[in-house]
Amino acid sequence: MSEAVFNDPVHGHIHVDPLCMAIINTPQFQRLRRLKQLGATNFVFPGATHTRFEHSVGVSWLAGELLDVLKQQENLKDLISEQDELCVKIAGLCHDLGHGPFSHLFDGWFMKEVNPGSTWTHEEASVEMFKHMIQANNLGPAMAARGLTDRDIIFILEAIYGRLPDHLLPTFSITHDGAPVLDGELSVVSQSSTTDTPPVAVSFGNNTTTTDTSRTSSDGDGDGDQPGEHMRYEGYRGRPLEKCFLYEIVGNKRNSIDCDKFDYFCRDEHQLGLHVSFDYRRLIRFVRVIDVQGVPALCFRDKEKSTIYDIFHTRNSLHRRAYQHKTCNIIEHMIVEALLQANDHIRLPGTGGRRVRISDAIHDMEAYTHLTDDILVLIEFSEKPELRKAQELLQRIYSRKLYKFIDQTQPQEGAFFKPADCHRIAEGIIACIDPTEAQVKLAPDDIVIHVVTLAFSQADGGVLEHVYFWSKHVPNRPLKLRQPEIGQLLPARMKDQYIRLYSKSDDAHVKVVLANAFSRWCQTNGCLLPLGRTTDGSFTPLPSPKSKRRAEAKRGAQGRTEVQPRKLAPSDDDHDDCHQ
Repeated sequence: MSEAVFNDPVHGHIHVDPLCMAIINTPQFQRLRRLKQLGATNFVFPGATHTRFEHSVGVSWLAGELLDVLKQQENLKDLISEQDELCVKIAGLCHDLGHGPFSHLFDGWFMKEVNPGSTWTHEEASVEMFKHMIQANNLGPAMAARGLTDRDIIFILEAIYGRLPDHLLPTFSITHDGAPVLDGELSVVSQSSTTDTPPVAVSFGNNTTTTDTSRTSSDGDGDGDQPGEHMRYEGYRGRPLEKCFLYEIVGNKRNSIDCDKFDYFCRDEHQLGLHVSFDYRRLIRFVRVIDVQGVPALCFRDKEKSTIYDIFHTRNSLHRRAYQHKTCNIIEHMIVEALLQANDHIRLPGTGGRRVRISDAIHDMEAYTHLTDDILVLIEFSEKPELRKAQELLQRIYSRKLYKFIDQTQPQEGAFFKPADCHRIAEGIIACIDPTEAQVKLAPDDIVIHVVTLAFSQADGGVLEHVYFWSKHVPNRPLKLRQPEIGQLLPARMKDQYIRLYSKSDDAHVKVVLANAFSRWCQTNGCLLPLGRTTDGSFTPLPSPKSKRRAEAKRGAQGRTEVQPRKLAPSDDDHDDCHQ
């Protein structure tokens, strides 16, 4: 198969490697065409119909672009092999294989409702789906023909997931005709392949990093010897320490600045009709690999600190304006309710002819391949009477008869709630209903509570805590911004939280009663009163421009003590009122 060229609406013409095209043409990857990137956001933003398919292709291409820049660095052009480049591109292509219907709605909401104690994530499913894709489509020989080995497969999985637990390691080999590998064998082979090879010194600026993961040297002028950096890639099997910067290209666990963000920020804003506020091309142009406390890492030019800030600002803005839009959220909530109603009554074809529930498909990649956004179509047109409630919920969404937004509040700074507190909050609001107001009896299940937390960054610690820079004056030394420089960039508050109240009933009286109860609950729980509401829940009317002018004239007249105020002539507005 030859190289292909895609005309992407965001990046322009994208060249796709032949092995990547073989992956793209599998049913497991084509499944991504039926998974919307932004879940149910297109019900509010009609243009947001792009899918995980084009996003994944875009990430793969951007990863290749970044590698092209790194290979221009003198000490990296011979270090980065053709297999390294191919593995990183494949990791970018396959990093989202494990997403379920409506993307984060499935693993972040539906699965937690089905199994509250579940720790399953879509990254785990991406690992399982990638392994299933190789075996189901016999891709092993094509990969081996390009020089890839079992260790490279582990590297791809680590680039997608991070440090692999033993239960996610492959149990097959692409270099031995697909023969099963004994449990743990790959782990031993991979470790020995690293430790049996004599350490090779690679210079990253003033520092020297070796392939021996048991020891590192940091002779430069970094920030000192911090065990955290030495331990960052402990247990990784796919690549030696000298190449661990490759793990930061697709999914950067250090500071979340990676090709995944570059693509979905630009693509989402393009499809949402919002303005792109950062230039990823310029950022990629000025990236270097520098030793940071014995660990080579991606570092950015010091003059690009504003671009780095723009990345975090863009993420925050997208969450506020689109991802956590109050109407998008309640539509997703109603879809989750429909999926919960249908979970026991929809069966997907799985391995060996088994029929699998929606929530159980995560354990059977054959069934999971059939689980896409199209699940709503199966529910909508099913003739099973058990799906009647789920169908009614979907019809309410399509006809725009949504659960009604009542209001929202914010807790005091530092006094944040958890999503697990939603039921307790609902009970508290129902308890605040004035018995003299309620003409109908309301229960916690009649309302919906959302706890929405908006953080400026998803990285642990400070936003710029793990971002390193370089200067043209000292291009081989990692630099960190000083506190005054950080303070100029960051917002006053790094995290906000909103408590949102929705009513399942459209009754006008019920909405008034809930609004009053919500205001009382806010008072007794140390939260801000909803904007514009008084303590009894009613709105404070805003003064009209005409009443403002009258009040100002009255105050001016009362302030004159020596001159008798003359009678004001009727204004044009007053004459208009008379005619009306």
